[in-house]
Order: sequence, then C-alpha cells, then structure tokens
Amino acid sequence: LMRAPLKPVEVPKCMQDGEKFIKWDEDSGVGTPVTLRVDKNGFYLYWVDQNKEAELSKLSLLKLSC
Repeated sequence: LMRAPLKPVEVPKCMQDGEKFIKWDEDSGVGTPVTLRVDKNGFYLYWVDQNKEAELSKLSLLKLSC
C-alpha cells in the first residue's frame, strides 16, 4: 500500500501576523476578544486576550480562508 507524501502546510501571512477573533468559553458562555496567531509551520495556535494573557494549543489540522 503506497501513501501519498504529505504537502507542507501553508499558513496564510494574515494568520502568522495575527487576526482579531472572539474566543468563546463553553462553560461560562462568555466571548473574549483575542488576537489569534498560528506559527509558520501550522503546528501551534496561540492567542492573547485584552489583559495580555496568552494561551497555546497544538494543532493537527487547520483550514483557513483569509
């Protein structure tokens, strides 16, 4: 069984630089404005809220349209 080689992820420049989003908290039902960024390799998603508190998440797949 042959597998097709995976192509490198192309993260749009707008997502590397940061875009404004609302981060929704399911538990509290509150939305928080954040600046969301994705590293150039598409491995990590991180955001900073208005209080300059940062969070980081590891990604396995991300589809974007900027």
